[in-house]
Amino acid sequence: MADELQDLSNSTGIATGRLLEFKKALTTSGGEAEMMPQAINTFIRSIDEAAQGSIKAQNTFFELGISLRDLQTLGEQELMIKTLEGIAKIDDAGRRATLMMDKFGKSFKTVDPGELAQKLRATAGEGDAYAKTIKDAAALNDQLATATGNLKLAFLQTFAPVIRMMADFKLPVAVANW
Repeated sequence: MADELQDLSNSTGIATGRLLEFKKALTTSGGEAEMMPQAINTFIRSIDEAAQGSIKAQNTFFELGISLRDLQTLGEQELMIKTLEGIAKIDDAGRRATLMMDKFGKSFKTVDPGELAQKLRATAGEGDAYAKTIKDAAALNDQLATATGNLKLAFLQTFAPVIRMMADFKLPVAVANW
């Protein structure tokens, strides 16, 4: 988990603490924690599309009460909360579900956007206490993966001659026909 959170933080620029808060809020708002990385990536892609000039993406954010200036000046966490709050204000349940899927992926059609936004606001900053632990655990996980790979290579290098002998071994014809 720590490695996944740290990798997602590194790739999106969203602080590890914020991702941890999002994961916790998501699991208590009708979502699944396993879907968080996909949702974050979908949301970041949506912001990027709007920033790159996609009129459709810009109009969708505008519909949610988010201006081009907001997209340029607000951080990802604040944009996410503002997006969720905007979606929660939509009266039509079908439109709400469509916007949740557009901004966060298909797995988010059952997530309550208002509840998720409220929990994100309420827990803001709580994940910071665990950020260093997550970063350290992710580094240890990477070191373990490297050590495991090295051990496998050492095993193969050491036992390759024996493995070749076993593979090349042929039973004498009399024993094979027995």
